[in-house]
Amino acid sequence: CVGRGFSKALFWLTGVGILSVLVKNPIEADGPALESPPGLIPFPPSQKHAADRSGGNLISSLLPPPPPPAPLSMALTAYHIVLLFDDRGAVVSRITHELVQQQDWARATHGMPRGLARDVHGERLWIVSDRQLFEVTSEREDRHVWSMLLRLERFDDALEKCRGSPQQRARVLAAHADWLFR
Repeated sequence: CVGRGFSKALFWLTGVGILSVLVKNPIEADGPALESPPGLIPFPPSQKHAADRSGGNLISSLLPPPPPPAPLSMALTAYHIVLLFDDRGAVVSRITHELVQQQDWARATHGMPRGLARDVHGERLWIVSDRQLFEVTSEREDRHVWSMLLRLERFDDALEKCRGSPQQRARVLAAHADWLFR
């Protein structure tokens, strides 16, 4: 569970995707413990997986595509979900559930990926392989959060994440005003 205040966000890695739900504090909650219905974030497909589906016969083209394989490991940052697959690493936005970045994994150089590990004393995230250990870093992870929240029409949250920029604040306030006059 990740979150501050009264509610927490629960992310659960399943075989078909990542289950995400906001959970109220059971001690302070009156009624249901879930703030909203659970959502399922699908795994991002790899380019290799999509290329394998492009060929084939007529019958295979009529069948629905199989789901992408499940990742080996998952870790959360403040605004992203980091997924480690056996052939790549992927980063998905926790806000929009869109793929942000995907990087192929060079097994010949780095070895077989084993998992993701978080430093419990800090905010460090590590990728572990059978040959090496890598630290995953990010700079200014929150720089586009305000615009994603604005796109979802979460105006109060977007205004909070503007980081003191008058141009960003003006865009959020103008979009909110337009929304109110619809």
